[in-house]
Amino acid sequence: SGTSILLYGPAGTGKTSIAEVLPSVYGDAVWIPHAVEVTGQIVTLYDPGLHERVDEALPHDSDARWVLCQRPKHNGRRGQRAIYQHAARKGCH
Repeated sequence: SGTSILLYGPAGTGKTSIAEVLPSVYGDAVWIPHAVEVTGQIVTLYDPGLHERVDEALPHDSDARWVLCQRPKHNGRRGQRAIYQHAARKGCH
């Protein structure tokens, strides 16, 4: 939708539960590029360890530089920690 949602409140009020359910409400997929070029540097965006590829027939004219994935889920510090742990396992710094 192009917007963000900030869930704020004391512990135990259901913020995590809401954050985990919201992506499934949309029930759609998004196209994620394999990589992009930024000021002469190639930046990889699609990571099969973080993105869940959609298992469905793709249109014959789809661009192979993009991957159809389930809508990404990010849960604040918990989600960021998972990304850092994944990067550490891959040897990224």
